[in-house]
Amino acid sequence: MANIDMDTETYNLFAKGQPGIAPADVGSALRCRFKAPTEAEAANFPKGPVDQGKFASLMGSVPKTLQQEEVSAAFQVFDKVANGLVSSNEVRGELTKLADDGLVELSDEDIDEMMAMMDPEKTGSIAYDEFVGLMMGVEKFEGLPPLNPDDVMI
Repeated sequence: MANIDMDTETYNLFAKGQPGIAPADVGSALRCRFKAPTEAEAANFPKGPVDQGKFASLMGSVPKTLQQEEVSAAFQVFDKVANGLVSSNEVRGELTKLADDGLVELSDEDIDEMMAMMDPEKTGSIAYDEFVGLMMGVEKFEGLPPLNPDDVMI
């Protein structure tokens, strides 16, 4: 999956069928793609709905914040047996818990869409290289060092 596809998926998720992303949701949409706008950048966001072209422009103007090591560490939280796979049900459960606790604004439909992106073949598992690739905005992250079971945080 190319970067543009992930950006389009994110745009569609937050636009929710409307002609643009609501101004209040732009920061969340950017953070969903691991962008961290500063206060000054956020002050310059459009005041009205953000169409797909404006969203793409914002995506290019805000630096990506995650590094491979951070994404790998997040994966290892779920990969308790260090086999390079995590249960899609466990990830779904954590997303649902975050939403229920009010830490993220995600509907059940939003979570369904995210899970479809992470486990498109519906295998019930998400592979390490695919997870890291998705989080880093590339189709598959090749050349990753193998997971070390001693590094797994349980």
